Amino acid sequence: MLFRSVVGGLDDVDRARTNAAVSTVSFGLGLAAALASGYLWIVRGPNANSDPPATGRTAATVVPSISRQQASVSLLVRFE
Repeated sequence: MLFRSVVGGLDDVDRARTNAAVSTVSFGLGLAAALASGYLWIVRGPNANSDPPATGRTAATVVPSISRQQASVSLLVRFE
């Protein structure tokens, strides 16, 4: 016999799929929150309650990076 059935095996598979779905949704929500806060930080600046300086400028650059082992995105922000 090649495969042995385990009592509760299908329940374990269902539980693993549910946990995987919860993990995916949680990761997506975390990523969306990080992107939203980064956007607000760039648009409004780190001191949103204070008046911006007369000569203040904000520059932002998004740098994607892809290799065989990883993929990443860097956000470079400069305040003058």
